[in-house]
Amino acid sequence: IWLVSSKVKPSQMCQKVLSFLGQFRQRMVEMSEEDFTSNLRSLALQKMEPERTLHGIQSAAWAELQERSDIFHRPLREAVALSLRVCREDVLRLVDGMISEVDRRLIVVASIGGCAKFCEAGARGELETFRKEHSGCRLVTSRDEFLSQTGCYESFV
Repeated sequence: IWLVSSKVKPSQMCQKVLSFLGQFRQRMVEMSEEDFTSNLRSLALQKMEPERTLHGIQSAAWAELQERSDIFHRPLREAVALSLRVCREDVLRLVDGMISEVDRRLIVVASIGGCAKFCEAGARGELETFRKEHSGCRLVTSRDEFLSQTGCYESFV
């Protein structure tokens, strides 16, 4: 989930996202099997729609080249996977991992500006609030530092 805000603090934004995920999970539990299947089918059909612009085709190809995965038919593979392998329990397990304090992995990039950049207590206070609410949080100051401390997931499709 990618969010950008100049008005909401990172700690508040994370709380809103986690609240949304909890509500989404509850909605998934309450959703009828017919609605779940219909939504899954719609998503698969959406992924099978061909790109209609040169910009869209180039963007998708460039993303694959950047990732060095060379899977240029990813939307088709994702549509097949959605149609054949995804069930409600899979979605619930994924959401549970996102909201579980043990398994949760968040990346938050905060650029602090305005009055806070002149007031060290503003930036420091926000970092302390974030550390209290997310006990495993680490501050990194560069991409290399982040990559040296983190494992990355491979694509599942």
